[in-house]
Amino acid sequence: PGKDFEILTISINKDETAELARKKKENYLKGLERPIDEDSWKWLTGDSLNIHRATGSVGFNFKRTGNDFAHPASLVILSPEGKIVRYLYGTEFNHFNLKLALIEASEGRVGPSIAKVLRFCFSYDPEGRKYVFNFLKVSATLTLLFALSFVVMISIKKRHNRNQS
Repeated sequence: PGKDFEILTISINKDETAELARKKKENYLKGLERPIDEDSWKWLTGDSLNIHRATGSVGFNFKRTGNDFAHPASLVILSPEGKIVRYLYGTEFNHFNLKLALIEASEGRVGPSIAKVLRFCFSYDPEGRKYVFNFLKVSATLTLLFALSFVVMISIKKRHNRNQS
């Protein structure tokens, strides 16, 4: 942070003050394993209108229910031009996915990433509560690719033999 990217936290609670945001920021900075430059992490507060404009512009929806908020836990990764590159959901993030999203953002790229290939190869096992290699899907895909390449090779070979005769 500070060199390769900036962090922006926007409070969705119109009742939070800049002073409270400053205190929360201090607590988060103290809790980090590796210290970062505090200027690379901005914490913003605002009124309802500006909060909804900011969150709506990146597709982040929330609903106030009493004193609480119903909302997804997520990071929205933006390019330097402000283009949305990736949404990362959850409260803990795979370092590889985060780094890849930041690289894509720095290049202004939006599109498929290696993470999509990994999601294809792995499936979530609800019983084990973890991702497992999906051997059937990967082997079926490889078999189909091999069969397709075999058919293409035979067609090319046949055409080549016809041309020589």
